Amino acid sequence: MSDITNVSNQHRYEQVLRYLHHGQIKLAIEGLRELLGNDPNQSLYHATLALCLMDAKRIYAAEIESAEALRLDPASAYSHYVSAAVLLNRNQPKKALAACLTALQINPEYLSAILLCARIHNALGDKKAHQALLDKALQLDPESVETLVAYGEYHLAANNLPAAQDYVQQALAISPEDESAHLLAGELALKAKDTREAHYHAGYVIRYNPDNENALLLMCNIKMRENWLMGLWWRFNSALSGMSHLRAGWILILGYLLFNLGSVFLSHMGYPALGSMVTFGWLGLVLYSWFGIPIYQKMLAKELEKFRFNNDF
Repeated sequence: MSDITNVSNQHRYEQVLRYLHHGQIKLAIEGLRELLGNDPNQSLYHATLALCLMDAKRIYAAEIESAEALRLDPASAYSHYVSAAVLLNRNQPKKALAACLTALQINPEYLSAILLCARIHNALGDKKAHQALLDKALQLDPESVETLVAYGEYHLAANNLPAAQDYVQQALAISPEDESAHLLAGELALKAKDTREAHYHAGYVIRYNPDNENALLLMCNIKMRENWLMGLWWRFNSALSGMSHLRAGWILILGYLLFNLGSVFLSHMGYPALGSMVTFGWLGLVLYSWFGIPIYQKMLAKELEKFRFNNDF
């Protein structure tokens, strides 16, 4: 079953879609649970619930709902599209591609499925197929905000900032409230070292959807860029965290020895004051590593308090 025949259910489902569009995932899930209580055999509700659960990081529950949607309506392009999205989220791009191609066999002009298929090809490293599908999506609907943002992201990844900026401006001109367009605009502004502009776009999304992880991450990156010392330390810490404990330990020991050798060398060359500064520089790095994180967290919390409109945030 795929068509909603009950008028009240139709209105409730439209409300759920508005919740989903604005990132109010908990309200969307509650609405879908209510709808499934009224009509448990509606594949559309199960598929949409799978998307909501995926956004809520409840991926195994999303898989169950996606499978149920396919069981109820195996001829639904939407159900296959949702299955592909869930599989890609589970880091199974080949299975996701098969599901997405099935959706496109059922409906060759399904725009969201075309764009998802492009993302999957990109994840698989097939750049030509990725661009070809983006071109196809743009031909189908040149004013699709979803497509314009996808093209902007494509050019951002290729470091073609003017082209990316052009696409994001087109997207915002068509839909000034679109969250994905604002996030892309914020990333481009940060890339151009315009933290004020980036702050505006991140703040816009957080104001209306405080649970948007990408907007919160963008705000974190902005604060890092504004505090260059914290940004430098964070990059150093990120590099160490990507190593084994043994290798990271040896690098820290090597750093300590180099600082001490530098101090001894400067003192031996007749610059004892500089030698002392180098010694205290290492101590300062250690102290900053200890106190920097809580200071940064307080700064970020103070910034985000301006946008705290959601009790769950």
